[in-house]
Amino acid sequence: MSDSEKEKKTLRFSCEAMNTDFTIFFDSEDTDPEEAAGAAQEAFKRLEHIEDLLSRFKASSDISRVNALKPSETWELCPESFACLNTAAILAEETNRAFDPSAGALIDFWKARTVRPEGCEQTPEWKAAWERHRAGEFALDPESRLVQCVSTGSLLDLGAIGKGFALDEMARRIEEDWELSRVLLSAGGSTVLALDAPLLKPGWKIGFGGETRLPYLYLTRRALSTSGTDNQPAHLVDPRTGLLVTRSDLVRAEAATAADADTLSTAFFVMSRAEAEEYCERRTDHCALFSQASAGDGVQDKFDVVGCSERLLWEDREPEEAEPEPEPETPETAPAPESEPEELEND
Repeated sequence: MSDSEKEKKTLRFSCEAMNTDFTIFFDSEDTDPEEAAGAAQEAFKRLEHIEDLLSRFKASSDISRVNALKPSETWELCPESFACLNTAAILAEETNRAFDPSAGALIDFWKARTVRPEGCEQTPEWKAAWERHRAGEFALDPESRLVQCVSTGSLLDLGAIGKGFALDEMARRIEEDWELSRVLLSAGGSTVLALDAPLLKPGWKIGFGGETRLPYLYLTRRALSTSGTDNQPAHLVDPRTGLLVTRSDLVRAEAATAADADTLSTAFFVMSRAEAEEYCERRTDHCALFSQASAGDGVQDKFDVVGCSERLLWEDREPEEAEPEPEPETPETAPAPESEPEELEND
């Protein structure tokens, strides 16, 4: 497919936020370019607003103010911050704390150690971070949007849900304010959210970067997110043990919202296979996807889907596409070439 043919397929707009490249794709067959540009601009303003509220590294954010609370003090959250934190709290309970929005102290401990020393978890520094995590407690009041510090110690960190939540908010702005729905949104390639399919297509065609034998997935009104340690080896911590998760594969989650998918890919990465299966039996609106190798050469070429696999629409790759891409950096979760000229990178 020529570059000119690819450009006809989508209108693309990008913005950097949350240390990630956010990209919005519009179906050019059904969208006026000026309308798409206006919608993208408004969506990126929404993204900036969400980042200002949720980043714990911005002193004025809601999350930073909550982390600074002393016992019995409260802070009234903005509606968006409350919605994100409330979703995080619900998923933390449903995943038995495999995802925990208050794991900031543990995350800080491990991120400060680019090389993991033997027995690091037995050091006084680790024990202090672990005790701090266990000691802290927050209480959320849905009626007043107040969050109260019950006891200090743990730190809120919404890194595992914030990008997905931002995608949901951006999509809502595009669809409700601009009445545009043939749209795909991506956060760094690791989380994508599809609205309506492009014209005459079964969905937005999603590829999987360097895993070139894996089939394409068509997404419509669903989100997909990936978690792994390739790019950030010290950022996925099991909040239940305080230890790093050392698995080397990529784990994906499929859900109706990007916030859910973003959160659950982290939770599924932390969980055992049995725990993921038990979760998906309870929540049939969510899927866990594990890629596997079956050709004998170790190259991943199929998905093992845990959950309601009937709603997933796949397309096998052609044999000639089995060889790796020549580019030095291959992206992770992204629109396949028929929908967009390039694939994006795993976060």
